[in-house]
Amino acid sequence: MIGASKDPVKLGYGLARNLVQSNYQGMVHFVNPHSGSLLGRPLYASILDVPDPLDLAILIVPAAAVPLGLRQCGQRGLRAAIIASGGFS
Repeated sequence: MIGASKDPVKLGYGLARNLVQSNYQGMVHFVNPHSGSLLGRPLYASILDVPDPLDLAILIVPAAAVPLGLRQCGQRGLRAAIIASGGFS
């Protein structure tokens, strides 16, 4: 998930929390340019830094950051992404 947030009032936090609490059996990784961890999982600065094979990216970033995020997804060989961003008007 690109755009995970440590701020509990942001959508990037709510979605991250829901993914963790859902007991999803697959791997879930959080991407945020700030270091540290979120909900007991490491935060990666870029999707290019995530170590595991990836199937799907969820982008919750400002509209201006979507093109870079999608390019990086392409570099990782991802064939699917969900964009949940505002600011495209």
